Amino acid sequence: MDQRAQDKQDRIESKSIESLLLDIFGGNDYYSESKEGLKGDIYYQPVDNPLTEEDISDHLHGERILGSYQLIRGTNVVRWLGWDVDSPDLKIARDMAVKIVKNITGIPHIVEFSGRKGYHILVFLESPMPASDAKKITHYIREKEGLLSSGENHVECYPKQDSLTKDKPKGSLIKIPLGKHPKTHDRSRFIDISNGWENGPDLNPQELLRYRAKNSDVINLMTQDEALQETLIDLVSEFWSSGKRHELSLYLCGFLAHEGWGLEQTKEFVRDICIRSGDTEEFNRMQTVDNTFQRHKEGKSIRGRQGLGEILPVAAMQRITELVSRLRAPDTVSQIDDIRYIKGKPKLEAARLAAVTIWGTLNDNGCKIFQNDLNSAYWYDAETHLVTEEGTEKWRSLLNKFFGLNPVDSFSRLVYSELRLRIVREAQIVPVRNRTYWDELKGKLFINLGGPEVYIVSGENVIEQAYNGECGIMFLTNDSGKYIIPDLMGERIDTWKYLVEDISFTTSTEAPASPDEQKELLKAWILAFFFQELMPTKPILAIIGAAGSGKTTALRRILRVLEDPDGDVLGVPTDKQDSFRASIGSHKLLTIDNMEKSGAWWMVDILNKLSTGNTIELRKLYETNSKFMIKPECFVGITAVNMPFSEETLFSRLLILETDKINDPLPEYILQKKIRENSSAIWGDILQKLGTIVSELRKIQVVKPPTKSRLADFTVFCARIKSCSVVHGEILFSGLLSIVDSQLKQLRESSQAVLLLEEWLSLKPQEASEWRTFSQLFDILSHMALIRKMNFNWKNAMALYRHFSTLEDRLRKDFSAEMHEEFNTSINRNIVKIRFNTYMVDVREESSGSNGSGFVIRE
Repeated sequence: MDQRAQDKQDRIESKSIESLLLDIFGGNDYYSESKEGLKGDIYYQPVDNPLTEEDISDHLHGERILGSYQLIRGTNVVRWLGWDVDSPDLKIARDMAVKIVKNITGIPHIVEFSGRKGYHILVFLESPMPASDAKKITHYIREKEGLLSSGENHVECYPKQDSLTKDKPKGSLIKIPLGKHPKTHDRSRFIDISNGWENGPDLNPQELLRYRAKNSDVINLMTQDEALQETLIDLVSEFWSSGKRHELSLYLCGFLAHEGWGLEQTKEFVRDICIRSGDTEEFNRMQTVDNTFQRHKEGKSIRGRQGLGEILPVAAMQRITELVSRLRAPDTVSQIDDIRYIKGKPKLEAARLAAVTIWGTLNDNGCKIFQNDLNSAYWYDAETHLVTEEGTEKWRSLLNKFFGLNPVDSFSRLVYSELRLRIVREAQIVPVRNRTYWDELKGKLFINLGGPEVYIVSGENVIEQAYNGECGIMFLTNDSGKYIIPDLMGERIDTWKYLVEDISFTTSTEAPASPDEQKELLKAWILAFFFQELMPTKPILAIIGAAGSGKTTALRRILRVLEDPDGDVLGVPTDKQDSFRASIGSHKLLTIDNMEKSGAWWMVDILNKLSTGNTIELRKLYETNSKFMIKPECFVGITAVNMPFSEETLFSRLLILETDKINDPLPEYILQKKIRENSSAIWGDILQKLGTIVSELRKIQVVKPPTKSRLADFTVFCARIKSCSVVHGEILFSGLLSIVDSQLKQLRESSQAVLLLEEWLSLKPQEASEWRTFSQLFDILSHMALIRKMNFNWKNAMALYRHFSTLEDRLRKDFSAEMHEEFNTSINRNIVKIRFNTYMVDVREESSGSNGSGFVIRE
C-alpha cells in the first residue's frame, strides 16, 4: 500500500460512526425523513438540506429516522451498492441473503438486520462507481441465484436507476443503517450470518464501516461476457413494453438466428428479458424462439434486422448489433443445431451423431476427456490447464456455451447419455488428485490451489512451478475460477498467527492437553493434511467448546486457507445420508459444525470410514438399483459443544481440542478478511514450512509408533517431523501422550468388559490368577453380564481380545497386566499370554481368522 492510500486508510480509521456514515450516505444537497400519515402509513419526506453528522447522530439515537438518496446528482455515480432482502418468513429471508452473500465473500460487505422482516446486504466502495455498472452487478447476482424482484419474497437491487431523470429527480432511497425501523421501532443492526444472525453477539459498527471494497474487485464479480450480456438485457428490456412484446420477440429471434446465435443461448437471453421487464408470457416467448429457429434451419424466410429497425431507435439498433456480434455463439453451437434439425433422421440417431461431434471437439489439440478408476469423468483443457468434472454445473455450462446443450431439453439429455456411455467405454483412466499429492518415492509434495499452476515442494527453499497435467500429476481445479497465487518473494508472515495462535484453548477432562500442547497438535494436524498418502488412517479433529468460544470460526479459517477461500462448514442433514456422502467425494477437507445436534444414527459409521479410508457405496439419485463408489481422500474436522461420541472405534480416532468462551469476540468477517487480504503471503509461508517438513521426511523414512493408539499413523508423522523448526517437538509429543492416555483411560472407565473384569478380580482373585484363554475369559465375562442383565458388546473371544489389546497400556498401568508371546509347536502358531498380577491367559491362533498381527483366537 502506497503512502497516499495508507494516509487515507488512517483517516478512515480515526472517524466516528456518524462521520463514516456521512462519507457513505451523504454527497447530495438533500436527504429524507420518515413520517407517519394520518392513517398510520409510513412515507419519506424529502429534506432540502445536505445531510450532516448531527442529523445522523439524531438517527442513531432514535430521535429521527432518516433515508439517503443513493445516486449523486450531476454525476450519476454511487458510493455503495446492495440488495434489500424482504420476506414475512425470516427463514426464507435468511436463505435468500445467504445466496447473495456467497457471491461476494471475497468483497468487503456488511449484512444489516432491518428491524422487521428482512436484511440489507451492502457493499461500500473505495471510490464512486457509475450507477449503470453497479446496477448490472446487483441485477446479475440476483438473477444468477434465481431470486424474484417482486412478490411476497423478493430482493430489490440498489441502485434502481442508471441515472437521475425529470421523472425521478432524486432517485430511490434507502433507510440509513443503524436506526429504528419506522413501523416496529426495533433498531436495525449489523449482524454476523455465521454466528447467530440477529441473535448473535453485537458487532462493532465503527469497525465494519471502515472497510471499503475495491471497484475493480466488484467489477470482476462478472466476466466480460456476463457484463456485455447484462448491458444487452438492459438495453432491450427498455423497449419490451406491453403491446410491442410479441413483434419485438419475433424480430429479435430472427435477428439473433441470422447473426449466428444458438437456440439455447437465445432462449436464455429472452428468458432474462422477460424476468427483467416483468413479462408474464415466458411460455409464448419460448415457443417463438423454437418456431423461428426451426424455420431458419429449414431455410424459410424470417424477419429480423429490418423488423427490429422499424421498432427501435437507430442508436439503440447500432448498440444492439455491436453487442450481439460480440456475444455470438461459437461455430460448434451451429454444428450441433444443424444436427438437431436434420430432416428425416430419428432423434436418437441425431443425438448419437451430436455426441460423436462433441467427443471429437473435446479431445482435440491436446485437450482430452478421461476418467478415474471409479468411472468419474473429467475434461482437461490443454490451453488453460484446468480440469472440469463431468456432471457438475461447470460441465453443463461448458456444454451449453460451446455446443448449445441445455439439460431441460430432451435432445440435449439424449446427447448427455450418449456422451456418458462413450466416456465409460473409451476414455483413458487417469488418477485425479485433489489439492495435494505426496510422492513418497520421489520425496516430492505436489500442491494445486485450484488454478493451472502446480507447486512442487522437494525440500527446504526448493519450490518449483509447473502446469497442471504437464507435471506428471493431474489435479481437479476449481469450478469457480478463483484461486490463490502464493507470494514466494515477499516478506514472510507466520501462518500460525492467523490459524492457531489466537485460538483460546483450554484444558478439560475431554481435552487433557495444555493450551500450548493443543496449539502444537493443531499445527501438526494442519501439516498432516498435505501428506495424507502417509496416513491410511486419519485423525478426526474435534474442536469442542461452549457457544461463543470461536470453535466454528477456527475451523472455518482453516477450511478457507487449505481448501476453498469461499468454503464453509457443513451442517449434518439427519435424514439425507446420500446428500452427505455426495459431499465427501468433492472435499479434501470436510468440516462439520454442531455435531451434537445431528441426531444422525449413521454418522458414526460414516466417520469411521472417513478415518480409515474405506470405500463408501452411494446410491445414485432417482435410480434405486444403481450405485457408485466413493473412495474418501479427505481430512475431517468437527465442532461440538460436548463430545458427541462415546463409541470405542470412533472415540479413539479423535484428536480432541477444546476452546474457552471469548468475552469480546471480533466479528467473523474481520477475521476472515484478514486471512483473505493476506492469503498470498500465508500460502507463501505455508509452502516454505512444507519445504522444511519435506526435508525432514526425506531424512527420516521409518519411525516406530511412539504410542499405542488408533492415531498411530498421525503419531508416526509427528515423530518424523518433531525435530524440525515448524513445530515444537517436545510440546507436541507431550500433548500426544496426554490425549492418548486420556482416551485409554476414558475407554477403560466406560468399558463394560473392564468393569466385569474388576469385579471378577475382586471376587475370585485366586481363580483370576490362573492361566486362561480369551475364549475362557469371554465365557466368564459374558456369563457375568448375562446374570447382571448387562449388554455385552463383544460377540466372540476375538472381539474381546481386540478390545483388551487397545487398552493394553491402561490395563498394564491399572492392573499390572502383562502380555507375552510364545510359539506353540502343537498347533504351529504363535500364542499370546496375558497376566493380571499373577495369572495369565492363553491366546492362540487358528486358521479360523487372523487378528492382523499374526494371532488368531482359539474358540
